[in-house]
Amino acid sequence: MTRLWKVLLAAFLGLAFIGAALPAAAQVTIPSVIRPHDPAKVAIAIEILDNLQTETIAATAGRRNLLADPTIAAMPPADQTLIGQLFTEEMDKRHAGMIAALAADNVDRFSLDQLNDILTFSRIQYVQDLALAAADPSLATPDPAGMTAKDVKDFATLGNASYTADFLGNFNFNAEAGFVSDAVGAAVTRFVAVKAGKG
Repeated sequence: MTRLWKVLLAAFLGLAFIGAALPAAAQVTIPSVIRPHDPAKVAIAIEILDNLQTETIAATAGRRNLLADPTIAAMPPADQTLIGQLFTEEMDKRHAGMIAALAADNVDRFSLDQLNDILTFSRIQYVQDLALAAADPSLATPDPAGMTAKDVKDFATLGNASYTADFLGNFNFNAEAGFVSDAVGAAVTRFVAVKAGKG
């Protein structure tokens, strides 16, 4: 993998982590209506984000930040496990809405052809593995040896395209924060109910 792509992928993942790093008390309003965009572009961007494991990355970072909160970190391990599990469940519920909102916020500056190229790039298994490994250091280092000849060609050509760099390096993750914050609030509410015997 070229140094450029290590930097760009790290930037993309870093923005995802920033969006997930919200305290439980944070109040962020999730827009109820996504501004109108070209539905074909949004559909492609949704698949790109799913390929890049965006929701999994956000959930992983959000869970890590939630469990690092001093109040939660002081809880018994079983309670930490429970609240982490509840948060993951709440993020799963918000998967479709969050990915659609992120997609809609990032498609207007790209043409359909450019998005289709980025989609092809995101379908490379090695790229997907890199995204997950960057989010979770405990995972094995991805091995490019498994790429097909087409993968290698697409990785080199599409990976170095200026619009792919723009998509990854200048991605707007603002919409993510509201969904993560909402999931944190819902998880905490469910946790309190369980501990009170009402969940």
